This record gives sequence, C-alpha cells and structure tokens, in this order.
Amino acid sequence: MRIRRLQIVPLTTALALLSPTAAAAGQVKHILVVDGGKKLAYKRYFHGTVGAFLRENHIRVRSEDRVLPHPTASVHDGMSIVIEHPKHVRVIDGGRPAEVRTFARTVGDLFRQLHLRLHPLDQVNTSPAARVTDGMTIQIHRIQRTEYRRTEAVPYRVRERPTDQLYVGERAVVQAGQAGEMSIRVITVTRDGTVIGRTVIRRVVRQPVDEIVAVGTRQRPAPKPWHAPPALHLTARQGGSAPTLRAFTAVVTAYVAGGRTSTGVVAQPGVVAVDPSVIPYGTKLYVPGYGLAVAADTGGSIVGNRLDVCMPSTSDALAWGVRTLTVYIVGAASA
Repeated sequence: MRIRRLQIVPLTTALALLSPTAAAAGQVKHILVVDGGKKLAYKRYFHGTVGAFLRENHIRVRSEDRVLPHPTASVHDGMSIVIEHPKHVRVIDGGRPAEVRTFARTVGDLFRQLHLRLHPLDQVNTSPAARVTDGMTIQIHRIQRTEYRRTEAVPYRVRERPTDQLYVGERAVVQAGQAGEMSIRVITVTRDGTVIGRTVIRRVVRQPVDEIVAVGTRQRPAPKPWHAPPALHLTARQGGSAPTLRAFTAVVTAYVAGGRTSTGVVAQPGVVAVDPSVIPYGTKLYVPGYGLAVAADTGGSIVGNRLDVCMPSTSDALAWGVRTLTVYIVGAASA
C-alpha cells in the first residue's frame, strides 16, 4: 500500500485556486465606502481600480455623481472611497428663479461656483456659511439705491409799499424781484426692480429777493372844469367880405392831458396831435365843439386827416369819443 503525501502550499496559492483576483491582491484590504453620507465598510481580497471595486460590489454610481478618488485610481488597504451626489437647489436671484445641481458644501461656495456677486445692500435668506442641503431654496433680493439732483426756481414775492409821492392809481417798482434757487435731491430704493422707497430732500441754496412796488396814496387835485369855447364867428371887415378859411374833413379823437408832447410843450387843453406831414407843427386850427387849438403833438395812430384833441380828464375824453368834423385852418405855422 502506497501512502500519498499531501503538498502544503502557501495561502496565496490556495486563494489563487479559488479566485484569481484574490490571488492577485495578495492580502485582505479594508475599504470604507461613503455613499451620500452613508458609510459602508468592506474587507476584501481585491486588486484593481476604484471603478472596478464599485462595480464588483454592486455599488451604483450615476453619471452626475462624483467619486473620490477618481474611478481610475488603484485600490489600496485603508482606502476611503467617497461617492457624492449633487444637491438640487433652487436659487431665486432678483426675482429670477433657477434650478441648480451642485456639490458645493456652503452657500458661499455655491455663489462662487455660480459667479454670483452680492452687493452691500443685497438681502439673502441664509448665511454664506450655511451648509447646502438637497431641496433648499436660496432667495437673493437685489437692493439698489439711486440718487439724482436737480434745481428749481423759488418764486419771489411782490410787496406793496404805500407812498404819498405817487397819486392814487399810480405804481412804481422800487426794487426788482429776483427768483431764488432750490436744490432737490431724490433718493430712490428698488427691490428686485420694484420701487420700495423714495426720499426727496429740498434745500434752498439762494434766497429769492422780494419785488417792492410803491403804491400811490396821494389824492389827485380836482381838475378845473373845462368848457368848449364858443363857436368861431367870422365877421366881414368894414367895406369887405368875411375872410375865406381853408377847411378839411378829419376824424377827431381825444386823449387826456398830462406829460409833454412830442414838441416838448405841456399836453393840456388847446393842444392837438396831428400828422406833421399833413399839418405842420404850430398850425392854428379851429375844431367845432372844441375850439381854437395849436398843432403841437403827434402819435403813432395819427396818420393823414386825423386829429387827437387834448382833454383835461378821462371822462371828457370818453365823452368826446370819435367824431368826423370839418376842421378849419385859422393860422399858418410860424416860420
């Protein structure tokens, strides 16, 4: 009887008979897999890449997931394999919503990833140091403050000052008024494009200057009553006939005495305004209903056969009105 001897082989050789992968590993490897925060510990005879290890252990990795170390890295004892799933975050920036998938750990990291810059007045519903969680909503309110300036005129007041240096009804400007200037500063605050506040600041930068008007209080002297002179009666010289006068038809109006005429004489009853190209200054006239007068004034509306007789008062001038008369020349202008 022959006795068969048993051959003693190393453990690695024995494992090779069972699993080529285990034989290649050479030793047991302790591997920790952190899948979305959940920790899974593995003790395996394995030799290969991170990707191969995950597939062999039926650990699902989606295309949007991130694996650290990279799936092409070699597995070693004590390795930690981290599988990160992106978080779904809703970001509302200035009223505009956006759905974001991110691996950012904090809100500040997410803002940097999205290149979102916050301004000093902006409002956020969470802190930049807050951790990003799946399904969270981040609201950013964009606050803008704009300012512009303009100027407005400040109207001046008119002050009346009584004076006995003027007659009742007369007025004279003693000091001309001057408008002031007001600076207007408008500050507008908007939130996500909608106005939420407006402040208007007014400041007078130049005070207006009042206009001072002197108002007469002195009573006018009572005018002397005026009566039209009697009609002109021409008598014949002894042994002869009545003189022949040059006559013409004219439209005769009236104006009120006061001041000086265009020839420098006082405007008073007995003065008549004429068209000097028709009736020379100094010509003596007889106007029916008015009497003897001298041509010593003119006016812009006195053209051609038109006269303007001087009356002592407004009531007399109004009573005269407009008349068409036959006017007589009783004396030529002196040379």
